[in-house]
Amino acid sequence: MATSMPSNANCTSPENSSLQSCADHSVAELLAHLSVSTPPAAATSMAAAASATSAAPTPVYAIPASGAHNHSELSAFITQEYDATWAHFSSDELITAVKAQLSATAPAQQCHGLNAWQTMLCLEKLSLEQLTALSQWCTQHCAPQEASLCSIVNVKSGECTENCHWCAQSRHYHTGAEVYGVKSGAECISAAQQCYEHGVAMFSFVASGRKQNKNELNELLNTIDEVREQVPIKLCASLGLCRADELKTLYAHGIGRYHCNLETAGSFFAAVCTSHNQGDKLKTLEAARDCGMELCSGCILGMGESELQRIELSQQLRALHIQSIPLNFLHPIAGTPLAQQHKLSFAEIVRAVCIFRLANPQAHLRFAGGRALLTAAELHAALSAGVNATIVGNLLTTVASTSIADDREMFLQHDYTLPPLPASTADVTPHS
Repeated sequence: MATSMPSNANCTSPENSSLQSCADHSVAELLAHLSVSTPPAAATSMAAAASATSAAPTPVYAIPASGAHNHSELSAFITQEYDATWAHFSSDELITAVKAQLSATAPAQQCHGLNAWQTMLCLEKLSLEQLTALSQWCTQHCAPQEASLCSIVNVKSGECTENCHWCAQSRHYHTGAEVYGVKSGAECISAAQQCYEHGVAMFSFVASGRKQNKNELNELLNTIDEVREQVPIKLCASLGLCRADELKTLYAHGIGRYHCNLETAGSFFAAVCTSHNQGDKLKTLEAARDCGMELCSGCILGMGESELQRIELSQQLRALHIQSIPLNFLHPIAGTPLAQQHKLSFAEIVRAVCIFRLANPQAHLRFAGGRALLTAAELHAALSAGVNATIVGNLLTTVASTSIADDREMFLQHDYTLPPLPASTADVTPHS
């Protein structure tokens, strides 16, 4: 779960120079690049809109090289969602329209996040300051105002058969990552109890591998049971591409949430992993939801994907109604194919948070892997733009940058509420 994309100033690296090229594009030019067939009136409207906003700062899009990626999903988004009225809006009119759309449903109902076309217009027409302010408004009016804290334990490490290009635990790469089998409950209980006593709501068991074999799953169930019996904390699991029957068993043992990152846009996934596909992940998420689990699924930003593909992924998560979305920023690991990737720029980080917030207004957007690489200014800008959750403590093969107490203070500085700290685990009856 490490995690970051080249800045626009240095858009390619020796490892991925064939994957993408850099160019400035208006919405109309983006459509032309994607070979989308648009009605003449639409093309005229877009050209007028592009001309009307030419004085505004021009966003820089990292567009994949011709033929490198399948843009069918993006083309479908654009052609189906094009709205001539929105295309004519000035920046102020666009902001008003977005607020009206996000305010159209009652708080208890599903809020309609922006579609891909609307998101593209916001990125094209609004300055970074306007975009951030709009995303902040969306967070304040639609998203949970109580910050969500969760923690993970690397319950089995290394020797993964998959070839995910970002991962230190893949057996395909020489990274020096630790290798060990399933941890016992005794090894996990103290970590879970410490999290509970610091007001952390969710404790997640994360295991390396495409999926767990029968013996490993049985060991994991024993570990889960021991933690559940001793600590009154909600439990999550990230155990790979589990079958429906395995997920039902996990649910019966107290796992209330399942985590499976989509990682990146469907049109880019094969560029960073070929040992499985995104369809495998979607099947796992659907099966987990069918058995009653909450879902957690997000991304790794900065692996070489374009900004358009970030929009694409935000729409995939929107369609799934994911309520916990981890935002990993690539932490390049020596020995992996993405070791030379450059850190995202300040503007790219903020714009990415805005993309996911405007498409998923009611979700917890969660700092995850790679946050230790962000500067204080980038952290606070991301919080202002819509991050309202975080993974606390150490991550899988990297460490977090702050203590749980510091994380709580960080959210308080941004006017979020936090769950009260329990007096002690002895005062609360563990889950039955």
